[in-house]
Order: sequence, then C-alpha cells, then structure tokens
Amino acid sequence: RALVDTYTGTADFSRAEYGRVIDADERRRRHLLQSLLQAAGLDRAAYRARFGTDPAEDYPDELSAFASKGWLDEGEPDMLRLTPDGLAHSDAVGPRLFSPAVRAAMAAYEGR
Repeated sequence: RALVDTYTGTADFSRAEYGRVIDADERRRRHLLQSLLQAAGLDRAAYRARFGTDPAEDYPDELSAFASKGWLDEGEPDMLRLTPDGLAHSDAVGPRLFSPAVRAAMAAYEGR
C-alpha cells in the first residue's frame, strides 16, 4: 500500500529516484531489449549506425537461444523482431538480455 501511495502522491516524474549509470554494453543491451519488445522490432542498419556493431555480433548466444526457441522472426534479415510466440514469452526475453552487472545489482538491491 505504501508503494502505491508514494506513486500516486508523486507530482514530478521528470527524474528518477533510483537508477544507475550505464556503460556502452548496457546501452546496447537496453536498446536491443526495448526494440525487441516492440512489434516493429529492431532495424539492424540503424543499430549498426548507432553502435558500430551488429546485434548478432554483440549478443550471439542470446539471439541464438531466442531463434532456437522459435522466438525470432527470421523472415527479414535486415530486421530483428520477435515472433508472436516470442512476444508471448517476452517476460523470458528480457532477463536473458540482462548483463552480469545488472544481475548482481538486482541481487544486491534492498528496497526501502
């Protein structure tokens, strides 16, 4: 109840109370994850222009795991997007892209 009261009583959402500075790897992971969770998916050329690498080079194990489960739509080579089944399993996709540093921070986090 206190959490909901705090949220509904917050007037200014222009800044986060909690957060962390993210490095280049975390920015790439975040971009990939946020893009995959959108139905439109990720434009590989735009990713390469932004980060200088291809997501398949950056995260081959994770993307291979998604493909082996049938969660990646491989119909358009220039796009990375989840299949309908992949979108249905989006709660499993996200954690697979968490870095070891984020996993450690999550494990160490103690709420107020």
